[in-house]
Amino acid sequence: MVRTSARHLATQELRERLQRTRAKLLHTVTTTHDELATLGTLDDSRDIAVAGVTASTLLRLENHERRELEEIEAALARLESGRFGICEGCRTNISVVRLRAMPTARLCLACQARRER
Repeated sequence: MVRTSARHLATQELRERLQRTRAKLLHTVTTTHDELATLGTLDDSRDIAVAGVTASTLLRLENHERRELEEIEAALARLESGRFGICEGCRTNISVVRLRAMPTARLCLACQARRER
């Protein structure tokens, strides 16, 4: 019973953490999108060249943030469905320690190690 209670508390903690991270990423993606939009209004050729490099960097960041958002959304969906913390490989519980380190984890350490080999 104590283990279940501790796991429940950890799950609540992780839900809140995922929601905070999601909110920050949504803000960052919106800001990045707005910055990209302003780059299209430059007239000077030097500014345009710099803007091209800046836009490329911002797009890479935005894509990374969008992928991270997708992982957070998937983790939140697993929380809602009761599948959060269950390894998608072997169906055992993912350790709370791993989930605290990586709340979007889909695999336990053993399955992750096998996948990476």
